[in-house]
Amino acid sequence: MLALAQFCALHKLSFDYWLKPLPKTLKNMPFGNYKAALSLGMTARCTDQVLTLATIKNHYKEDPDILFLAQGGADRRAEEGLKLCAKKINDYLKSRNISQIRQASIVIASGTGVSALYLQQHIDQAYQVYTVACVGDKDYLYDQMNALSQGKWRLPTILSPLKKYHFGVCYPEHLAMYYKLKEQTGIEFDLLYDPLTWQVMLESYYELPQPIIYLHCGGVSGNESMLKRYYRLSVR
Repeated sequence: MLALAQFCALHKLSFDYWLKPLPKTLKNMPFGNYKAALSLGMTARCTDQVLTLATIKNHYKEDPDILFLAQGGADRRAEEGLKLCAKKINDYLKSRNISQIRQASIVIASGTGVSALYLQQHIDQAYQVYTVACVGDKDYLYDQMNALSQGKWRLPTILSPLKKYHFGVCYPEHLAMYYKLKEQTGIEFDLLYDPLTWQVMLESYYELPQPIIYLHCGGVSGNESMLKRYYRLSVR
């Protein structure tokens, strides 16, 4: 949301963002990424309808100048950016004298799986992409990736947690992981995707080909909202 708002503001484009009705607290007093996106000119369109491209398109007249993007960037046009990312990873591994005969693991969190899917297509064949389903379950993620690839591409390997988690719910172990990573690495990770993915990666650590490259999710500007939720719910 925020990245698209920044892009549209930079290029002087209008940007409608469709979402479910907001909590009263956020609607009355915007903060975090939502506040930042609004300040850049984003228009929030709230609806009780099922959010699909088809239902959203019903609110607009046909116009070749309108671009509709699916939730989570599940779009073939995302491939170009992921191709560049894969090249940087390949170059990095080569510069570290990790030959193509030796294996390596690339770990990334998934919502719709588009990033993991395109990375797998452009990473050298000796390397495997591993991902964690953060939004839905393993079956949902495979369905998303198969729909985009039409069942013809090499798929990333999906790692599953030892227990079920629900997306967007505040879990004490995820907050603990967030602080542990920040303390030990000096890097701030996002609170929605990274803690679960790190948790699952560490649970599977000895089963993964070494070395392991973990791809940061970005999105740390959204942590302000998440930390407020943890505080409000007294999750420690």
